[in-house]
Amino acid sequence: MSQIQAIVPSGTQNKFSLGQFGWGFRYEWSANGTRFRVWGHSANPNAPEGSCSSSNATATIRVNNRYVTTTGVTVGNPGTEINAPLVHIPIIME
Repeated sequence: MSQIQAIVPSGTQNKFSLGQFGWGFRYEWSANGTRFRVWGHSANPNAPEGSCSSSNATATIRVNNRYVTTTGVTVGNPGTEINAPLVHIPIIME
């Protein structure tokens, strides 16, 4: 979690709304013409059974219109069967 906090500029407002999650965060900002959105939340009770998101807190990182994956590459469509598990990055609580 500290690595996520380290990339969010100081003073950026947390725009997260609890809804179905116990906790979470959502930060959006721009720097040098690049748009960033970093969000995450506790385990998702509606995620597919057996997925990382169903039993773990996960984060998603978007840079402009690309999503960072657990492999370090970016993808344009996070909703595909292949990409969905890759863009939900497990959060390690420290």
